[in-house]
Amino acid sequence: MNSTVEQLKEVLNMPNPQNFRIKTDLGQRCKRCAGRCQNNHYSLDREYGELKVVISNMQKHKEPMECFKHSTVTYHPSHNCNKAKCERCGSWGHSKEVCNDKLYYWNRLYLCKCDGRRCKRRRSETQFKGGNHCCTCQKPVVFYEAYSNYKIGKLRCNECHENSVNNKRPPTPDTDKCNKKPKFNISEPKDPMQDMELDPPKPQNKGKGKQKYTEIKCTNCNRKESPINCINNLGICDKCDEKRERLK
Repeated sequence: MNSTVEQLKEVLNMPNPQNFRIKTDLGQRCKRCAGRCQNNHYSLDREYGELKVVISNMQKHKEPMECFKHSTVTYHPSHNCNKAKCERCGSWGHSKEVCNDKLYYWNRLYLCKCDGRRCKRRRSETQFKGGNHCCTCQKPVVFYEAYSNYKIGKLRCNECHENSVNNKRPPTPDTDKCNKKPKFNISEPKDPMQDMELDPPKPQNKGKGKQKYTEIKCTNCNRKESPINCINNLGICDKCDEKRERLK
């Protein structure tokens, strides 16, 4: 609890150029006082007063007391109950009197560097009840209905959030991936030694092989002879031809 109070005190004591003094002596109308105002009012008196009350309540109401919201007898600080929902930040566990959401006050006090005058003017034009604003379009919003970014201390309405999502640029690819050359599936060349026979069979006949011819039978003796041998036009071998000449 003490650490939360210290954080809220830092917000309270932070320099804020948006909290300027209202110069009522120049004829500017003061909505806080009746008639011609001579008091020193500041533009964010109401917002800072809200934060001061919260810090005071957190420091005062520390003692546990009986809570009648539970079915059994339960004791806890008066403004801290797990069945209570905060009307400012929308969280469960505390009431608005001790709301400790730092971003809620950060946005209310325009420490997000938004134009406080413009935000208040738009809130009065729309008669909006919420005291927070969208940091993109300056429209008034309800804190627990807006999209919050605690890292940068910004709020965003639903319309601006949807526009940012729809107009989101595609992610930039990695330069290393872009500089890489495309890979192609190139098959590895076959090793000529892989299919080579280490001990090939030796040829049976050395030297040049003899040319083979179709064998022809002699019509007289049925002896097989090659065409280059003496086979006459009658299909008779030389021996049979000699016998035929003797018999004449």
